[in-house]
This record gives sequence, structure tokens and C-alpha cells, in this order.
Amino acid sequence: MTRGSTVLRRLRTYSSIEAEQLEAPTYARLMTHLQARHGVRIVYPERPEDRGFFKAAFRVFMADDRGGDRALQGLHWSHDAFHFALGNYTPAVSLEAFVAAYVADEDPEPAPPEGPAFEAFARALEAAEDEATFFSFYTLFDEHPPLARHVPKLTFHAALRALGVDDREAARAVFDALCRAELPARVREHPVYAARADVRDLCTYMLGFHEYHLGDIRRAWRAAGKDLYRAIFVRLGLYETDVERYLASVRGFSARLADTPPGFPALAAHAANVRLEIALRGFDVAKALRLCRTHTKSRAATCREFLGHLAVLVDVQRRLEAVEARILDAELSSRNERTFEQIEGLAAEVAAVHRALWDSAAKVLPAEVVLEERARTLPR
Repeated sequence: MTRGSTVLRRLRTYSSIEAEQLEAPTYARLMTHLQARHGVRIVYPERPEDRGFFKAAFRVFMADDRGGDRALQGLHWSHDAFHFALGNYTPAVSLEAFVAAYVADEDPEPAPPEGPAFEAFARALEAAEDEATFFSFYTLFDEHPPLARHVPKLTFHAALRALGVDDREAARAVFDALCRAELPARVREHPVYAARADVRDLCTYMLGFHEYHLGDIRRAWRAAGKDLYRAIFVRLGLYETDVERYLASVRGFSARLADTPPGFPALAAHAANVRLEIALRGFDVAKALRLCRTHTKSRAATCREFLGHLAVLVDVQRRLEAVEARILDAELSSRNERTFEQIEGLAAEVAAVHRALWDSAAKVLPAEVVLEERARTLPR
């Protein structure tokens, strides 16, 4: 806790592209923010089956292999990191509806991608994609231009410079127009646009973003509609369900990040680690329920017992938030020593939930299944 950001150290040693990206102040601030506020971790999966876990809600950052192109892998990380910071939106779903469907052994039928609920979902996801893409298309290269040498094609940042756009506000206006499938007059009428095929090709590519992202959003909508267990994650606050509140948070994130004071709040980061453990134990509750659904017919009793463990996690989370609200500085003081001890106590309670949950599951699951889940470090 006195050595600074573990995440930054791991990124610097992972690859040269990561070390170079950290020369961009916003990226370095972003990764520090993720560790200090959300407990983000960089993990290196050793087994192929562990590489598929990518959940922005849980903020466990996988060093997934994107083939031989380590540069583009590293550049994509920064985009994903921004998504992690923005969090997730999902349509509201109640724990009561989950219990009824679980006990009845009925999987929900996803609604067609249309209507007010889908439109809110699309607005939320497209806003998050726009924020993360603008960061990785413009901010990163604006703050550290040498990164462009790793990209084989013309970057959006370089294209804007050629078009005479050299400030962030104007760049964002052009970006937003292109993402709405509109070619701004200041681009369309510029002589460079007429003269350079690479600029026109880049704009054509970005004019397709809206439909491309809508395709991804429709797939995400169907996946969310089939996810019986997301009520658990909503209960833990891992997903936002109020679209206007989510949009306000997403659109204000860059300004909040820029206003983040320097330094690494060690106690806050320690609390964030516990918050992430709570989230991962919530994932364990969902995983245990999934497994037990195939191994027992006494679903009502199983569900009730497992949701009891979830209730404990929610209570620990509430008390953790109260402790976090009392963290005011990084000074070594008796007050902060007591705060540290309180955080340690809450961490022990979360670990106890992990043990108790799989003890409950051991009543109905095969021993080898429970043993594997107890020892697992990466969710799957």
C-alpha cells in the first residue's frame, strides 16, 4: 500500500506498448483511478478456458492474447479500460422475478430489439462506446503522438490535424457527427478530404460506426434478456438500471477524471479491493445457483439459502461504503489505523461468505465440482 499502483507496475512490465501508453496522462490517471476506486486487477490467465472472462462490471482485467500483434493488443486495452471505468447499464430486473423463474426452472425469453426499453439500452451502450472510442481514437494520440507509429493506418487524430482540427472540443464535434452517420461540412468541404483517399476512407469507416454498434447492441440486448442471474448483480449495484443517471455519469466521466487529484489513496484502494471481492463473491453466488440448478430439484430451498449469502454481501457492501466515506487523507494516524482495521474486518467477512457459500453448495453438488470452484481464482 506504500509502493503506489500495482496496476501501473504490471502494465509497464507487460509490454513496451503498455509502458509507452502510460506516457499519456489520461491513461495513467485512468488506470490509477480503476485500481484506487474499483479494485481493478491485471491477471494473466494460464489456461485457455480462463481467457474468456471479460466483464466490465467486475473489473477484472484479463491479459487476453490477441495473436502476434502485441501493439494493437495493448492499444485495445486502453479502450477496454475506459469501458471498465464507465461501468455497465442493464434494464431493471428484480430479485423477485429471478427467484420465480429459478424455482419454476424457466429461462426468460429475450424481448425483440425494439420499443422504449431497447431504445434506452441502446442509448446507454452507444454513449459508453462513444466515450471509450473517443478516448482511444483521439485523447491517447493527442497526449502522446508517437503512439501513432504502432497503427498501420491513418489515425483519427492525424486525419483531424490534416483537416485543420486541433482542439478537443472541435474534434469531439466531428467525432460525434461521424458516429451519427453525418459527414460535417468542415470535413466534406475541406480540400484535404477531396485530395486524400486515406482521409476519405477513414471517414467512411467511421460513418458506419452507428450501424455497426447497433448490431453489437442488439446482440447484447438478447444476451441480457436471457441472463437469468443479472438480478444478483443489479442487487449488488454492479449494473446501473436508471438510464438518465447512467448517461450523466458516462458523459461527465472525462471531466471528473481530469479533476482527480494526483496521488494514490492507499486506504481507498484497499477498500476498493474488498469491493471487488464482494463483486466476485456475487459472481460465485450466481455460479453456484447455475450449477445447483442442474443437480437438484429442491430449487426453492437452494435459492433461499444461496440468496442468504448474497444478503450478507449486500450488508457488508453497505458497511464498506460507510467506512469509505470516512477516508479523508493518507496520513498515518490512529484514526486511519482504525479505518484500516475496519476494512480488514470486512474483508474477512467476505472471505467467510466464500467459504459458507461453497459449504452450502457441497450439500447438493459433486465434491470435485465444489473443490474446483473453491480453488478458482478466475471466474468462469
